[in-house]
Amino acid sequence: MKQREQLFGRRTGQILVDPLNFFQSRKFFPEKNFSDFLNIYTITGGMPAYLKQFEGGGEMSEEIKKKIFNKTAFLYNEVEFTLKEELRETKNYLAILRAIALGKRKLSEIVNEVGLDKATANKYLSVLINLRLVEREVPITEDKPDKSRRGLYKISDNFFVFWFQYIFPYKSYLEMDNDDYVLEKMFSGLKYNDNVNSGFKSITAQVYERIAIELLITWQDKIFAFERVGRYWDSDQEIDVVGFSSSEKKIIFGECKWSEKPVGINIYEELKKKAAKVDWNKDDRKEYYVLFSKSGFTEEMIKIAKNDGVFLVEKDVLVAKGASQRK
Repeated sequence: MKQREQLFGRRTGQILVDPLNFFQSRKFFPEKNFSDFLNIYTITGGMPAYLKQFEGGGEMSEEIKKKIFNKTAFLYNEVEFTLKEELRETKNYLAILRAIALGKRKLSEIVNEVGLDKATANKYLSVLINLRLVEREVPITEDKPDKSRRGLYKISDNFFVFWFQYIFPYKSYLEMDNDDYVLEKMFSGLKYNDNVNSGFKSITAQVYERIAIELLITWQDKIFAFERVGRYWDSDQEIDVVGFSSSEKKIIFGECKWSEKPVGINIYEELKKKAAKVDWNKDDRKEYYVLFSKSGFTEEMIKIAKNDGVFLVEKDVLVAKGASQRK
């Protein structure tokens, strides 16, 4: 698709540039520790042109004010500019993206929010999916993902998520140079309205969950070879990371915590309860567990990890290698 090629050249219009993954993106900032770079990646995603905006290395809030919230900044109007350059009926695409950003992730919710019929909304969503701006996510254990009725839509471009949370709804403030007001909302964790799962920490935690999946894939030689890896949910629960191999009847369940508290055994016990409800080779499978944490683990959790063979990951470092399994 010609549009797709143009879109991922973004404003350069010269070279087709696909987004980089987290580990490729991190090479732009080799001096940054994991947490500091995660903040940058949460905002920019893997677009090199966006990453380069933060190469100055200034204090984060000042960089955001200068490189994004400033009316003359390259990134301030980037989302609208991109959509207007590449797509017709920009208002409808903006409306759909805004709906998803507001937490309307089911097709029926998007339809109700934007006022389009289902067929028309599907058409717009298909274009956004082809452009890799939106993705349709289904529980990773679904046998027929394309036919699943549990599909949820999400914005897959980090900067688009950030833009719809902190620029689009606050443009009237930013146009009057009230960027400190918007920064306060951003870092205080306050919500723009009751429908928005806002707060920069919350968005960062969601990005960390996606990075956890990338990490797990790189450690297959230490765990087992995965057939598929992703998220799981049903009507009652969610699990951040699930990977499995049908041929070996092995499955791993993971929980991610991007918080200031060390992860304790309560998180592990809750994960086991959730895993027990997942109906995948339920009577004949080998189970593995992995916990991801920003702030390490309690001593008790470390001891139990050794006994139960739980994989423990602090930020991006595998600190306990697990290897035992339950059947």
